[in-house]
Amino acid sequence: MYCRKLSPVQMFQFYHTYLITMKLRSFYLGILVFSLFILPSCAQNKVVAPRTDLTSKARGSYSVGDSIRNFSLKNYDGKNVSLTDFKAAKGIVIVFMRNTCEYCQAYESRIIALDKKYKPLGYPLIAISPFGDDPKNYPKDDLPHMKLMAEKRGYTFPYLSDDKLRVTNLFDDQYTPVSYILQHKNGKMILIYAGDIDDDWENIHPVKKNFTASKLDSLLRLR
Repeated sequence: MYCRKLSPVQMFQFYHTYLITMKLRSFYLGILVFSLFILPSCAQNKVVAPRTDLTSKARGSYSVGDSIRNFSLKNYDGKNVSLTDFKAAKGIVIVFMRNTCEYCQAYESRIIALDKKYKPLGYPLIAISPFGDDPKNYPKDDLPHMKLMAEKRGYTFPYLSDDKLRVTNLFDDQYTPVSYILQHKNGKMILIYAGDIDDDWENIHPVKKNFTASKLDSLLRLR
């Protein structure tokens, strides 16, 4: 048995066809991998990435300037925490976050730093996990795992489990982490700010704009 010898022109045609075929195979393989693995992952982690545009509000949800109704949620230590527990504070910083969110993990030290800096100044921080009560669908975000995370990382603030997304939906929170600043005004808690903590949500470059801290600083200067 032998192989037929090809002419230079035939060789060129052969390799040209071969390269085109391989490129097409790589292209379609890339689409297949994207469809099978990347898209489902994005869909499962809808509450993962931070957002800068909070203008699309769900019906009945809060907007900046609204008075926030009191709520009570279970802390990682088993005790309930309410907004009314902070009557003596000038306001509250609320951060929605969860254990398995990679962006929350990148922000963790900055969230702790926010609480340590602004709690003595009258703005304590509370964190809320949207899926703390859903161990079936989010097993590593449930209350026992929240407790492990809080104790391991040394959280200096309450880490609350939402109740069937009740509070999450009121704030129309769709992504984590995201922060909200409430301020005491005439006996009410008023939503003053809703948005990103800073401009480095990917944790890949130095922070240039500290949105939440800057807003808190401006509120403190007004007093």
